[in-house]
Amino acid sequence: FLYKVHEKAAALYQRNLFSHSGKKPLKYLKERNLKDETIKKFRIGFAIKSWNNLYSSLNQMGPGDSLMKSGLFIRSKKGTFDRFRSRIMYPIFHQSGKVNAFGGRDFGDNDSAKYLNSPETTLYQKSNTLYGLHVTKDVIRRSGYAILVEGYMDFLQLYQVLRKNFLCNFLMD
Repeated sequence: FLYKVHEKAAALYQRNLFSHSGKKPLKYLKERNLKDETIKKFRIGFAIKSWNNLYSSLNQMGPGDSLMKSGLFIRSKKGTFDRFRSRIMYPIFHQSGKVNAFGGRDFGDNDSAKYLNSPETTLYQKSNTLYGLHVTKDVIRRSGYAILVEGYMDFLQLYQVLRKNFLCNFLMD
């Protein structure tokens, strides 16, 4: 159930990015030299500035308590709200390729946190996760080494450069 929730969230966020609401965040990503191919492969998206865009889209999937276990929502006395708003969304994948969490970069007027990540859940334990491992694990295994970088954009830009390099092209897929 939780993988389905994350899958639907990733799909909604990516639709948002390629909609009118995502025009500016998409421009930002392209100015950072991300190609459409990379954006789509890693399913980057956008959480619009709304308190319930995701929740209203997913609340028919099951009881609120089940949705809360995803880490995508916050419950308060005023109700249940989307954790991520006005953020470029980077899905985080389990090694199997299933979305199990998100990292969101501020793109608007959020609080002082530049990045907001999913909390730990039954699907996602931060200390057991390397961003991008689902697409690089075979290359790492064959080559015998890995290059670790700090952030999502660092990884994505390095991935693009290595994909362009003829010597690495046969390794990456």
